[in-house]
Amino acid sequence: MRHRKEHFRINKFARRYNRKTGKFTFNISYETKTDITDRTVEVAEAFGLGISDYQKHVLYDDVELKIGPKDIVYLTGDSGSGKSVLLNAIVADLKPQEAVRLSDVKIDAEKQAAELDYQQALILAMKKEKAAFKLYHDLAAKVEDDSIKDLFLGLAQEEAKHKLRFEIEYDEVILKDN
Repeated sequence: MRHRKEHFRINKFARRYNRKTGKFTFNISYETKTDITDRTVEVAEAFGLGISDYQKHVLYDDVELKIGPKDIVYLTGDSGSGKSVLLNAIVADLKPQEAVRLSDVKIDAEKQAAELDYQQALILAMKKEKAAFKLYHDLAAKVEDDSIKDLFLGLAQEEAKHKLRFEIEYDEVILKDN
């Protein structure tokens, strides 16, 4: 299978940060270009679609965002929708002590991953999911805004589902012979 050549380039990246008001303003757009294959043409014609090898996308056009000192920012969106671009733009204007990146958070595993057997890895994963569930549940209890509370409770529910998945795996793989 031949890989198609793709082109991706950010063609506009402008941001302003007003430290007095705490307001960010963003203008970000990018362009893509891909080779058009015979198959691409067939599919486009079958669905009655136009086809172009070049596209320009505007992610943010004079978007203003105000983030308070104690605000928690949670972005969600489809893959490729610009979440990381936006977060990196925000963090670039903050002082180091004003932002926490997940990559800066160190997880102190009880053992090095290479030393864990499968059973130990599943147990550790279940413990981590339980801790994450508790964190989100506790955060939900501390906020007054209902939409943020619902967000944290939804995240807690996702962690509970992850833990359940590990528990099922443990039962099916580790306990199957008992």
